[in-house]
Amino acid sequence: MAARRGTLLLLLAGCRLEGLAAVADTRDDDGETSPFPTTSSTVTSDPEGGGPGRPDASSAADEDGFTSDDTAEGPPLGETGPRPECRAPMGHTVCDDGPEIFYSLGLDCPSDGNDHTPISGDRFATSDQETWATARMYGNEAFTPREGQRLLVMTTGTLPVADEDGRIDVPFGHTRRPADQADNRNPDDQDLPAPIVVQSGSLSAPFVDCDGIGDCSETLPTAFQRAHDLIYFTFEVTVPDGTFGYEVDLAWFSAEFPRLVQQPNNDLFVWWQSSDAFTGNVATFEGAPMSATGLQPYLTAPGTGAATGNVALLQDTGFEGSTSSQCTFAWGTYSDCPNGATTGWMTLSAPVQPGETVQIVAALFDQGDRTLDTTVLIDNWRWSCGGCEPGSSCGLRPP
Repeated sequence: MAARRGTLLLLLAGCRLEGLAAVADTRDDDGETSPFPTTSSTVTSDPEGGGPGRPDASSAADEDGFTSDDTAEGPPLGETGPRPECRAPMGHTVCDDGPEIFYSLGLDCPSDGNDHTPISGDRFATSDQETWATARMYGNEAFTPREGQRLLVMTTGTLPVADEDGRIDVPFGHTRRPADQADNRNPDDQDLPAPIVVQSGSLSAPFVDCDGIGDCSETLPTAFQRAHDLIYFTFEVTVPDGTFGYEVDLAWFSAEFPRLVQQPNNDLFVWWQSSDAFTGNVATFEGAPMSATGLQPYLTAPGTGAATGNVALLQDTGFEGSTSSQCTFAWGTYSDCPNGATTGWMTLSAPVQPGETVQIVAALFDQGDRTLDTTVLIDNWRWSCGGCEPGSSCGLRPP
């Protein structure tokens, strides 16, 4: 029976969807319903082998299943001298063969061991079931899960229903529709969800002297008024001993590039963290936010893995193609102006302190234009031993 996305709100293993409906189901092609899977796989995900937060051939696990990782870069934040033993969980139980949102990220999978990441206070907020999905593929084979069998897709527009293989194939032009067709049913004219605070949270310069309340990255728009087509999720997680960071994989697509790069109030994706180690937006590239304007240097630099226009990487994503007319911007001229762009996969790195409880909010929303869509893929949460330094090694980078 080919599972398709549920059409109503979900209450799934502690994940609560807030919106217009209150019953969860999965419908097959005949309209019949079946319950979402609730059992977990016993497979442990460790997709990249060695590296920060993962064992390699030289690592050895102790009797509790933890591994001492001598490959983590640098001492813990704010300290010098020998690095303490890494006790970050290496990999996790995979349980995402179904539409449960946090399972698809590698979070909260049922397990009796140390190979899982329990979360609390989890909530997925949307009023439109067509603005998100857990998928086995988005567009083409470049955008398949980074771990497990599913990734999370969120958009400021709408998504087609996944096919029987779990693939989302977005028709050409679907992400650039007329104004009277472009809006979805997610709420407009909204404040950003707590604990996001748009005001500056640094006392001297971005990423320096954080006050623990405002945005220490100073990447949220000072002219921000209200969020439109807002979709977000939030959760709290307690950091394991000997763990100084975490990572998650993201891919960004937007029809706002290039035509709205020089306009204010782009669509924005925020990964907010409130913690002792850092409070503010972590989804930054070289000190700029994850928007068409903030990512422009990455999207136009050679060799980054980003793509625009008529390229295979954008095929079937809805952001491919061009207008067949010339357009000129501050950074250059396109003989065929692109319809959109993607960063390809990027890795987000963030700092934490062992034993603290961190609150995360991932929010995607429009600020002005609602006819050109932005989509974000999210997958593969994992802990890292060495962490990163805010303002330098934290934020977004090629994987």
